[in-house]
Amino acid sequence: MSLLLSKNNTVTYDYYSDGDNTDPITALATLDGTGGTVIAATSDPVYLVATAFNYTTISISFTGEEAGINWEVSTDNATWLETITPADMDALATDQTLLIYMRATVINDGSLTTGIYTAPKVKTIALEKPA
Repeated sequence: MSLLLSKNNTVTYDYYSDGDNTDPITALATLDGTGGTVIAATSDPVYLVATAFNYTTISISFTGEEAGINWEVSTDNATWLETITPADMDALATDQTLLIYMRATVINDGSLTTGIYTAPKVKTIALEKPA
């Protein structure tokens, strides 16, 4: 009875932490300050997992991005957007999973120092329809 993000697409799901940063979605970028940007994909796969209900009007976006780091999401690993709207996921009879892609585009002009930056919160919105 949930619509959550997981590292795998099989039961038992290995869900990412839900807002407490104990197991966040992670992307690693090496910056050398030479200019431009560095694009870093997530370190682990990200699956949207629907269980128990029929989910419609799904939307996935980011909130709380740090300055100099722009997160994007994609359903095809080619078209990158700030917000995606995947197809409905009907999990009334069986769980549904969808591989989604996330990446961070990081400014490489020397303004960001070496460090660990907090990943933004992933905002997932959907209409949940019981049977």
